[in-house]
Amino acid sequence: MKKAICCVICFALLLSFNLAGFADVDLSGMSYEELVALKDQINLAIWNSDEWEEVLVPQGVWHVGEDIPVGHWTISAADGVYATVKVGTGLTSAGKLDRTDIAYETIKSPTRSTYKENEDKSSIDLNLPDGAYVSIEDGSVIFTPYQGKPALGFKKAGGTAITESTPPSNSNNEETSVPETDKLVEDLFNALLGSSASSQSSASDKATTGERNALSSAESYLAYSAFSYQGLIHQLEFEGFSTAEATYAADNCGADWMKQALKSAKDYLAYTAFSYNGLVKQLEFEGFTHEEAKYAADNCGADWMEQAYKSAKSYLAYSSFSKPSLIKQLEFEGFTNEQAVYGAEKAYN
Repeated sequence: MKKAICCVICFALLLSFNLAGFADVDLSGMSYEELVALKDQINLAIWNSDEWEEVLVPQGVWHVGEDIPVGHWTISAADGVYATVKVGTGLTSAGKLDRTDIAYETIKSPTRSTYKENEDKSSIDLNLPDGAYVSIEDGSVIFTPYQGKPALGFKKAGGTAITESTPPSNSNNEETSVPETDKLVEDLFNALLGSSASSQSSASDKATTGERNALSSAESYLAYSAFSYQGLIHQLEFEGFSTAEATYAADNCGADWMKQALKSAKDYLAYTAFSYNGLVKQLEFEGFTHEEAKYAADNCGADWMEQAYKSAKSYLAYSSFSKPSLIKQLEFEGFTNEQAVYGAEKAYN
């Protein structure tokens, strides 16, 4: 993906120098390392230019200060897209976010069929610090400067910005045309990366009957129960759908897997007691990622002291434990010593 991005940025720069087109430009002889090195230089030059209006950023992990400049940005879901934006300060050895300690947001394009005006966000404003990592998942997003540069839209001849808030003026009432260079750059992005809008809107048209049926089944399941991404695929496969059909459904059902993990956590806590670590492990067993499981445990609102007490009462209801043994059992479940002591003492009183 980053190799494709590098080609896009390089072509866009060449076009800004009024080259007639990009069909004859050939970068196939460059190695991946050379392309990345070229991308780093050209990318920052384009970001810092006054000429661009917005940048389509595809899925991937991007480094603030290298791939994305430091600053305050408005991040919008591309047309027809559902996207997840995570911002953190560390990466795992696999190159994924280690923690989302700066931001975690989901955004959805108003043109997406599942968009709900009073519930869904279509854009967010984030102040990205140097050295942070931005993970774009599920769909592409559009970065627009929050301040200091023009808002959305292409520039017309003469450099005046065309924005939604400031409609273009034309004394001759003639239709304002987009500069040829901007049009070529836009076409290039669509050609190399694929237009997120068209790919999303045409996804259902290209889906097979089996994929559409799997999607319908997935939406029915999610209407009354919580599922992880992998759990939903397994359930659909159990129904008889192929792996490809089940994966298509999970990819296109619009589920927020963090929220699904949280919903599942609350369902568990409604009928049994868990320690923090025990709940995380249970959710991971269901197929949620470690990050999703931790998010759920962090946000489920559980009082872990009371969870320890509830668990202690359950043990004493069907078995005999000395207080020290009960404390050890609670610690084995994942409760801290403080939580285990509290639970055992309260259960014994």
